[in-house]
Amino acid sequence: MRIKNITENSEIQELYIIMMNPNLQADYATPVSIDGIDAFKSWLNYKIDNVFIEFRLLSDDYGHVLGFMYGYEANCKLEHISVCVVIDEKAQNKGIGAIVALSYENYLFSSCGYGKLYLHIFSFNQRSLMNNIAAGFEIEMILKEYKYFDGRFHDVFVLSIGREAFANKYKDIIRKMGVVVER
Repeated sequence: MRIKNITENSEIQELYIIMMNPNLQADYATPVSIDGIDAFKSWLNYKIDNVFIEFRLLSDDYGHVLGFMYGYEANCKLEHISVCVVIDEKAQNKGIGAIVALSYENYLFSSCGYGKLYLHIFSFNQRSLMNNIAAGFEIEMILKEYKYFDGRFHDVFVLSIGREAFANKYKDIIRKMGVVVER
């Protein structure tokens, strides 16, 4: 697996399919509704240049896109950043998400210098919530009825982990994972 920058048009095509998937859009705060690959390319370029921080693709050994990740709402003075990691449905439930998240989070801490990472997880995604709590993230707050989805309102859990807590928990594991994160 590789965590990489976008380099090929075929990657944009695959990313477009993943980002337009309504099942996956429910998991991130800013769903995308774009009709057509050209409009998507323009939207994506704008977001990468102006909104997303450290946007990366996850690809398998054959170059197929399996997901994406990015930071947003960075506060450089406080060294905080919110993180979004989305894994395509075909790659879910295989442990890939945990490996990718650890690799990307390590990259944000060690290469980018962030001191604290935040996640926003909706209450309908209990598996992600439980996995991230088990991974060392702590609930900082719950925003009630934050998102309307599937006919009702859902809370969002704001979780965080600091650089020191992350390093203490994962220093041995990170060295063994072998996932390449391109700068």
